[in-house]
Amino acid sequence: MQKLYIKHLGPIEECEINIDEEKAKEAISLMKQLLQGEYINKDGEERLQVSENRYVKLNYASSGQQEVVWILNVLFYYLLNGESTYFIIEEPESHLFSNSQKLVMEFIALVCNGNDNQLFLTTHSPYILGTINNLLYADKVSKDVDESQLSRIISKNKWLNYDKVNAIFVQNGKIKSCLDKEFKSIENEVIDGASEQINEDYDNMLMLKE
Repeated sequence: MQKLYIKHLGPIEECEINIDEEKAKEAISLMKQLLQGEYINKDGEERLQVSENRYVKLNYASSGQQEVVWILNVLFYYLLNGESTYFIIEEPESHLFSNSQKLVMEFIALVCNGNDNQLFLTTHSPYILGTINNLLYADKVSKDVDESQLSRIISKNKWLNYDKVNAIFVQNGKIKSCLDKEFKSIENEVIDGASEQINEDYDNMLMLKE
């Protein structure tokens, strides 16, 4: 398979820094969905607070939660501070279910949009790529549809501008662009060749019955 390169705070108004409140609230919502709770550090112990009276020590949480919490915390910090940063994120999909992979990519897009942020991301996941393509498509069609209706499907804060995206894959020591200029998207099939082979095997088995 090729590799493609592409503490919970109190009420926001109490923070002394000037933040984008809309983005921050949206980011907090995504974090809660991804972690199935809230990350807190109490008396030096890291926890995922599941409910008011229930929590899980971070070292007992799932491997996916343990890995993604660092991505969320670092990116959320820069979102709150409004700092321009060059982020390097390797395989954010690690140990996450497909729906969580979608959410983490949306979180990354939300934070990296604006403030002249730049992102270098590597992935093996067709779900990450599929999510990126949806965010690219949302930006593309925003000029032709009702923007308020579109924003209810995918928040405007997550839309990605195709002209600011590059995508390449590495195979046999060579790199190749996998951007589709006509559709302004990423060629998802370059990383999802397994699905094509699986479907082909299934079709060939069906043919044996004929």
